[in-house]
Amino acid sequence: WPVRIASGAITSAAVDLDITHSYVGDLRITLVSPRGTEVILHDHGGAGRDDFHESIDWDARSGALHALAGETTAGTWEVRVRD
Repeated sequence: WPVRIASGAITSAAVDLDITHSYVGDLRITLVSPRGTEVILHDHGGAGRDDFHESIDWDARSGALHALAGETTAGTWEVRVRD
């Protein structure tokens, strides 16, 4: 799902996801910046749980979003979901 965002430098971030799926343990979800930086938001966790409804903020997931610090917000962002 590509999303276009206005310009600025990233100092913090949050990603809200609402994905309907019968087994979230099958999913790998990544966020890709316009520069090509990939951040793993979810990697096959969740055991037998259905659906993925989470908000991942700057400090969640061991600070994974910190890899985006200083990047520009301008451009097309992608959330990739692989089953």
